[in-house]
Amino acid sequence: MQLIPHIILMLEGFSTFLDETCDTDCDYSSPVGDWSVEKSKCIAADEACFPSLENLRRLCPQTLQFLNCKTRALEDCDELVTASNTNLSILTKYSMNLENIVKDICNESSSFHKNYVSNINCYKKVYFKLIDYCWIKFNKTRHHFIKYLDFSDGNANPLKCLLMESQDACVAERFQVFCGESARRIYLRTLRVFHGIFSLPCGTIGEEWRLEFSNFSEEM
Repeated sequence: MQLIPHIILMLEGFSTFLDETCDTDCDYSSPVGDWSVEKSKCIAADEACFPSLENLRRLCPQTLQFLNCKTRALEDCDELVTASNTNLSILTKYSMNLENIVKDICNESSSFHKNYVSNINCYKKVYFKLIDYCWIKFNKTRHHFIKYLDFSDGNANPLKCLLMESQDACVAERFQVFCGESARRIYLRTLRVFHGIFSLPCGTIGEEWRLEFSNFSEEM
């Protein structure tokens, strides 16, 4: 999970959703453009987009200022108070998840920040190979599991959610192998934050699905 593109998505999503509902005046402090520049540099260099320590020191103050402004606007927005609970819960989720990950990675005294910074070079070095490996494994597993179940609906949410869990576990395990335990913990912590916004509505995967997958895995 490349951090820069996901941070941009979250900033843009939070900003757009809030601006459509409430009058806000936070664009003066928007860091989206600067984050986008760093993303373009990653793409041009054909490397994974993980912010460097210099990136964090330069972009964190503006990003936190922007988030604080948006959070105040969220709290003061009368339109949201009278809107559906769904809209309010979506924005609150965006706000909390985005603030949590940015504050964690920007706080130089936090163990999250220290562990992340110590693993930046390893993340960049192994990310694409690791993702390719787990993506190939994911597709192979998906194909064989559907065949094993004799199941026609390969897009069913429980199936997709279960296989996504398997892929996430693969990535976490690969990070531990190549970069160490702290790299695995950082990945899982970040994954939980982003899954809170971008993931499928998985809920609780039924025990019968897990049992079938466990039996399938033992036979593989």
